[in-house]
Amino acid sequence: MSNDDLYVIGEGHPSNVVKIGRSNNVPHRLSTFQTASPRKLRALHIEPSAGYLEARLHRRFAHLRLEGEWFDFRDKDPVTEVRAALEGALLREHYEQQIADLRAQVDLLEKQMQTERSIFARELEMRDEANQEAGKVFDQMRQLLGMVPCA
Repeated sequence: MSNDDLYVIGEGHPSNVVKIGRSNNVPHRLSTFQTASPRKLRALHIEPSAGYLEARLHRRFAHLRLEGEWFDFRDKDPVTEVRAALEGALLREHYEQQIADLRAQVDLLEKQMQTERSIFARELEMRDEANQEAGKVFDQMRQLLGMVPCA
């Protein structure tokens, strides 16, 4: 994962046109955009260390894309929409991690069960071999003692 921050840069109300991007230095990135913009821009939202979610948000809001990384949220508040999408992405990521952890635990348990089954099967084989050997010994003892084996 990246240490980049995720940002939402725009003019703010009443314009809902924003840039969704990532940077390890949001103030510097903002100043770069400000130089090229005739309007006052500001960082409307910064999500620390969430830069890795940038592409996911771009896909989520693709229907609102103007050009590049600029999106027009029209009548919706872009910060509210991005926060909700981030919460959903982070929640999904959390559950995906939990599922991966559970799958790893299941894999480990399956390996342990396979080992236990192998041990149990070998113990059964050894018990059967021991019973066969004991039967032979008893037969030999009966013969030595002159007894007839039971039918």
